[in-house]
Amino acid sequence: MIVKFIGEVVPDQLQSASAVEVFNKQIYIAGDNINYIYLYSEKYSLLDKIKLFADADFNTQPKPVKKDWEAMSILNIPGRVPKLLLAGSGSKKVKRDFAIVMSLKSRKINNIEHWPRYYNVVRKKLVDNEELNIEGIAQVKDSLVLLNRGNLTGGNVIFVSPAKAAVAFSDVVHRIESAPLDIAGTKAGFTGAFYMEETDTLFYTAAAELTTNAYLDGKVVGSAIGYFSNVSNRLTEANWVPDKQVAFHDILEGKVESLTLLRKLDNKYVFLVVTDNDGAPGSMYELLIEL
Repeated sequence: MIVKFIGEVVPDQLQSASAVEVFNKQIYIAGDNINYIYLYSEKYSLLDKIKLFADADFNTQPKPVKKDWEAMSILNIPGRVPKLLLAGSGSKKVKRDFAIVMSLKSRKINNIEHWPRYYNVVRKKLVDNEELNIEGIAQVKDSLVLLNRGNLTGGNVIFVSPAKAAVAFSDVVHRIESAPLDIAGTKAGFTGAFYMEETDTLFYTAAAELTTNAYLDGKVVGSAIGYFSNVSNRLTEANWVPDKQVAFHDILEGKVESLTLLRKLDNKYVFLVVTDNDGAPGSMYELLIEL
């Protein structure tokens, strides 16, 4: 995999960025402490700010009470209109056990009431000193793949369940161990996910952050993009090893939080990545990736 830096995008009003998706050439961005989803055109002009909780009287939330929106994916379930799934990290039980779905046709938002119960099922798959910290979600065929972020003391884990778990309760969760990730000699954790059906590839972003738990922030040593290949045929395996990972701690500042595909150029792909700058406005960058 070859990763080339195209340039920084400077969108209007981007207050925070932790998850990103593209649908019909429009860009959806969520921030971990923000009460709305940003909607941008393909030229990065702000089209709308879609409020997540219409009756809430806040735009941002402080760390102790924020929902910690960290994972987002386009959801396609037969017989239903496409939806945008946005989920909290679950890194603080109850307060961060939230998920919403938004119709990509009407932009109507609904709270997923069963997800606190679903998160508890996922928590039962944790071992030793692991903590729940969902940072990436992607739909792979008829399955939902969740990337759980590790830190200096705990490793990364991948959870798989039926995609319909996003709209109906499921207690079927399969655990996959991820090989250790390393950036600049430091343990790294997943921060985002994107599935490319055309190549059956699950891309991930990762960051090496000097923290020993799922709640506290730490100094960011660097970020990276990697991928797992042939993933639709590997959802019942016990272990995954990335095919390739490319670090770019010397190119981009901030913690890279997520990625999505913008467009294809022959056998190359233009991706959009977003970064969280811990209190400062989020950033967006275009990268060219060649597998």
